[in-house]
Amino acid sequence: MTNQNHNSRPSSHFDSPRISWRDLTSAALRLGGCVLFLLAFSYSASTCFAQSEISSSALIGKAMDSQIPLLDAKGGLLDVMKTIESQTGVRLEATQAVWDALPWGQDTTLSIHASNTTLRETIETITHRLGLTYRLGAEAIVLEPSPPLARHAG
Repeated sequence: MTNQNHNSRPSSHFDSPRISWRDLTSAALRLGGCVLFLLAFSYSASTCFAQSEISSSALIGKAMDSQIPLLDAKGGLLDVMKTIESQTGVRLEATQAVWDALPWGQDTTLSIHASNTTLRETIETITHRLGLTYRLGAEAIVLEPSPPLARHAG
């Protein structure tokens, strides 16, 4: 005699799981909570990034009016920009249009000797001498060609 239960099925048959509506709604709510969390996280991350841009720009603005005790830089514009960055902690960038507009491009040389001047005065001297302008970017002071220089280059 075989000991087989009426409710048992052969081992080759797989039972499909039974899911109730309550289980589905509970899973949907958990998934919705995860989506809501991700949305909140991405919003807070973007807000923090925007605030860091504002605070970086504000710090650059503040640094523009700080005194540079002594600045002595000579060489290519890129070298002078790096010297200013190392002494002030403020990054300077030049757009590609600057290199295209300057007659000698990246080989343009200049000599700066300044004492007890602000970073703003120094940047204005450099940009005026080379026919450039500048703007405060989110992370750096950005040098750009002035409109007349851009027209002449283009």
